[in-house]
Amino acid sequence: MNLFIIDIIKSEINKILKNCFSVKSKIEFNIEKTKNLFHGDYSSNVAMICSKLLKKNPIEIAEIISKKINSIYIKKIEIAGPGFLNFFLDEKYYLELIKTILNEKESYPLFKQKEEKLYNVEYVSANPTGDLHIGHARNAVFGSTLSNVFKKYGINVDNEYYINDSGNQINILGISVLIRYKQLFNIKIELPEDSYHGEEPKIVAKYLKECYGDKFIDTKIEKMMILNKSHREIINTFSKTFLLNLIKESLSEFKANFDIYYPESNIYRQDLVRKSFNKIKNDLFLKDSALWLKTTKYGDDKDRVLIKSDGSLTYFTPDIAYHNVKITRKNYSKLIDIVGADHFGYINRLKASIKSLGNKDILDVIIMQMVRLIKDGKEYKMSKRTGQGLTLNDLVSEIGVDRSRWFLISQSVNTHIDIDIDKVMSNDNTNSFFYVQYANARIYKLLETFNKKINLENKKYIFEDKEREILNYLSFLPVLIETISSSYEVHKIISYLTDLSSLFHSYYAESKILSDNENETMKKIAISSCVRNTILSCFKIIGIEPQNKI
Repeated sequence: MNLFIIDIIKSEINKILKNCFSVKSKIEFNIEKTKNLFHGDYSSNVAMICSKLLKKNPIEIAEIISKKINSIYIKKIEIAGPGFLNFFLDEKYYLELIKTILNEKESYPLFKQKEEKLYNVEYVSANPTGDLHIGHARNAVFGSTLSNVFKKYGINVDNEYYINDSGNQINILGISVLIRYKQLFNIKIELPEDSYHGEEPKIVAKYLKECYGDKFIDTKIEKMMILNKSHREIINTFSKTFLLNLIKESLSEFKANFDIYYPESNIYRQDLVRKSFNKIKNDLFLKDSALWLKTTKYGDDKDRVLIKSDGSLTYFTPDIAYHNVKITRKNYSKLIDIVGADHFGYINRLKASIKSLGNKDILDVIIMQMVRLIKDGKEYKMSKRTGQGLTLNDLVSEIGVDRSRWFLISQSVNTHIDIDIDKVMSNDNTNSFFYVQYANARIYKLLETFNKKINLENKKYIFEDKEREILNYLSFLPVLIETISSSYEVHKIISYLTDLSSLFHSYYAESKILSDNENETMKKIAISSCVRNTILSCFKIIGIEPQNKI
């Protein structure tokens, strides 16, 4: 049975619009959870939306709808203000909702699979030249959580990581590793200023020595290039593969797992730039001995160079080829790129290139703002381990995977995040992570103490105001999941859990859940269990583990 209350109300209203008002086309109207149960459980603006189309007063439309609605789950309907319809749900609905959540457990709410939809979500995509930094951590949490929302909503998802394994940075990495390798043989050689000075080349060099012995001891470097081509290919490939494996390991431990790792080197090896040019050839033109793409045709503020006058490719060109790979690989209904704030000026040209490739409006680009770690009231910038900038691993070492994931999606991607280590690690009610975990642990203890099977069959219940408020909030989760699947505002899950936990803590404080009244106890335990199932369901989406004892 579909107990998504908004679907139930919408279905009833649409039937009335069709049968009583002869409305044939689809009308978009809102059904929203009320802020105060005094005004009902849900409210709709349908009468005002239809007023102009039907050439009737909104109050008149609202009165007809309120009289014609026929659902056992709606107790009464009130008309408010200029024509709002306020719906008060019947106890029958809440009892069925409780049974549904108890049955679906931590899988609540279950959505039908949307087989026609397949999304590709690309995120992190850092160069395989060192550890992931703290900004990549936010990117990883957001991307994996958003993908989990899509999957929850019934949308198939490919999580993708684009490996930037070509270009000068890989040559510099190989040189940095080779110099560190030579130093292991006590050869006096210094790193050039523009090479990688972190710990990673030292680690790679150690394993390079273990695998190849002194094979590269006499390999020469001139003008930032390893001269022996075969040695260069071995060292570069060894280095980027080794570091990519470390990145994969870090991401897996951070609960960000990928279906596809696509290397940039494939683009050049398979001549994919030329293949993408065949698709966009009608929008290419020559100017000043360079090849341009007419991106202004698709909304960009200026046209973009693809091949410079010296024959070299711009940074933009392989990105077009890469997105063409994604487009031609599968019939994706949506491409989502999650990138850092430094890519802000890149969005319009990338969207324009997708349109030039023949695919309209399937690309969304999400910009992630910066993250700072605060310790003892000051910004904490340097890694103890490496003396370099803070990494994902440093963050996990300081506050753990679960707290990192929680607080990295606690705010909109449009805002900067300051993670105060002292506050994040505190175990009091000002810490939203602890507050929600505490609600879960409280319910876990109640269920342990109750230690009976919850049986609501052949029972009738009257739900008190606080219970209706909790159940109303539980009924809203399907709406929230559906909304986030199109708005991408995953931070709202944190707000939802915090508010739900607040309702439960208040209920716990005001109600004696375990009492001698068997019927009341069964009802209160059932509601508590539903709250816990909902918390656990959201924990799965976020990718954190429940703490059953605090």
